Amino acid sequence: VSASISPSEILIDQGQSVLLEVTATSGLGTTLSYEWLPDVNCPDCPSATVTPTAATTTYTVIVSDEYGCAATVLATVNIIARNEVVIPNAFSPNGDGVNDIFRLTGFNVSEVELHVFNRWGNEVYYHTSGNLSEGWNGEYKGKQQEIGVYVYYATVTFTDGTSETFKGNVTLIK
Repeated sequence: VSASISPSEILIDQGQSVLLEVTATSGLGTTLSYEWLPDVNCPDCPSATVTPTAATTTYTVIVSDEYGCAATVLATVNIIARNEVVIPNAFSPNGDGVNDIFRLTGFNVSEVELHVFNRWGNEVYYHTSGNLSEGWNGEYKGKQQEIGVYVYYATVTFTDGTSETFKGNVTLIK
């Protein structure tokens, strides 16, 4: 059995998929079987669309004929990890479990320093954390703040050591 895989090495963006195709022949002209590791959407097919989540994933395909002759091919998929920040423009700290906290999320974020100011310029929230589930719950000195537009200023540090500053408005709604 002879086999090759295309592409054998590829670079993709986070969340992107790629089609890996095996081309194989049996010297005796017999039927071929395919075994993919790790598991793919069609583990016994000559091609598979993969969407890896690890930074680097190597896919191994073992191609065998009915007499036990086999060939092994490898494909390595590397993910380009882009620095990205997602900032909501509104939140509703009403206790319903949906958008109750104003917080920043994204890819490759290691730390967020977040400042929030009311319309009079008073800082109503400040926090620095590596925990992206933390953020402003809409309270200041234990009191729920009024509906309105608040200004935020955030410095985000990414896992590669770079940092970026973001400024904008967030609306507190009920």
